Amino acid sequence: MNLIFITFVMCSFFGASVAGIYDESDGGYKDIWKAITESDKYFVIKRNYSQGRLECEFMRVVGKDIKNRRLNAVFGYRNATAKRYNLQTMQVTTSKYGMVPFDNKMTIRKPKSSADLANYILMYYNDGCLVLRTWDWQHPNRMSHISHDAYCEMWTVATKAERVPMACDGFYKSLCDDPVSQKVYKRYCQIIS
Repeated sequence: MNLIFITFVMCSFFGASVAGIYDESDGGYKDIWKAITESDKYFVIKRNYSQGRLECEFMRVVGKDIKNRRLNAVFGYRNATAKRYNLQTMQVTTSKYGMVPFDNKMTIRKPKSSADLANYILMYYNDGCLVLRTWDWQHPNRMSHISHDAYCEMWTVATKAERVPMACDGFYKSLCDDPVSQKVYKRYCQIIS
């Protein structure tokens, strides 16, 4: 009898927490496709892991395949030492991860490649701000594969980069256990055409 009760309590607890993360009544989107197609330009604001001297990371959508939920996008970043931008064209797709009825996973890969460069799970979206968790990341300029356990990033639509919504910032801090955040966005950042 005690085992059944513990199972019920645990399922109820985890079910409630997942529902809270994806609750559309709070203004957030369940579907990551809706979140990443709200705008054609996004900045990475901060992350809870280091990527060295990279700053001003962005995504600029250059093509949409709505039927297949695929974006063609230019990803760029500025090397803080060399003071120049590096650009790469990537494909972004969405899919379901876990037992959810909506797309909550975003995958980034090079065009015509089956190897994933990054996988993100949408944890929060509201007012143009996304909190994403990633478990794999392979920097396009590195040969080695770096594996993480649930690292976080905050992205915003480009027009919100200067003033991140307080609710999104609070959610990021509580979810991502982020005592020392690497701020990626700076006031001088640009989205290069």
